[in-house]
Amino acid sequence: MAYESQEYVEKLMAKLPEYLQAAENGDVEAMKKAAEAYGSGGTKKPDYKKARRWYAKAAAEGDVDAIERLADLLMREATNPKSFFQRLFFSRKKEFGMMVQAYKLCQVAAEKGNTAALCHLGQIADAGIFEPPNPDKALEYFKKAADLGDRAAMVDIGNMYYEQEKYKEGVEWYGKAAKLGDAKAAYNIGLYFEQIVKDYPKAAGWYRRSSEGGIAEAATNIAYLYAKGLGCAKNVAKAVEWYAKGSELGDPAATLQLAEQYKTGDGVPKDPGKAAELEKLAKKQSQSWNAGVGEGVAWE
Repeated sequence: MAYESQEYVEKLMAKLPEYLQAAENGDVEAMKKAAEAYGSGGTKKPDYKKARRWYAKAAAEGDVDAIERLADLLMREATNPKSFFQRLFFSRKKEFGMMVQAYKLCQVAAEKGNTAALCHLGQIADAGIFEPPNPDKALEYFKKAADLGDRAAMVDIGNMYYEQEKYKEGVEWYGKAAKLGDAKAAYNIGLYFEQIVKDYPKAAGWYRRSSEGGIAEAATNIAYLYAKGLGCAKNVAKAVEWYAKGSELGDPAATLQLAEQYKTGDGVPKDPGKAAELEKLAKKQSQSWNAGVGEGVAWE
């Protein structure tokens, strides 16, 4: 499942009654939209039970995408961060059962050519969930999906090389995905030039490209470069402009920094009221971010 912006989720929730009515009448696409809305965190918190119900109904109609999305939802629910760090990995039978079910669903969808399911299988193999970590097997799954043109698989391959500190190989795969319009890949290339090569102008160029594709953190990173004068003259006004862009795209870190600018009057007129509003917005954005709405670092 691709994580979407808060604006997208709000529009999705606004149309939920319409989707539910169509879904009750057997519309498979509406079933998937209803499931996406419930699982997105657009409500006060994700309603995984209702999301599973509608994905399962669409899957029962033979929809391969629904099979994969149901698997993705089960994996996200089983590794919910709120409980993940409070217990040993899969210490509860319920969570382990969800992962087993997700794995089986991925196998079904992968056999039908679903590239996202192939990526899930690669991630499971790489993480060593059911057996010792098997990077070679993971790479095999990712390359199958990449051969079918899946950009996310190309990013996954890049992530594997990057984690092994094979940066050139990783960036090569990110580049393939970026050429196909993948904004996450462009963001990762930006991180490479900022953190590894220290070529800040090139980093900024890739971040701009990524932000145009909706990656909030890319805009925030451009703001940071302007704020610190990295690869350019220090420009607080430009930094504020890009923090505002990052905030608009849903990054709570950008919103908090923008609040700080208004609180101190750095680059903008001092406005405690505006700062307080932005702090509230950042809290709301953080809740959506933690629920899986919004973009994060692509190799996490």
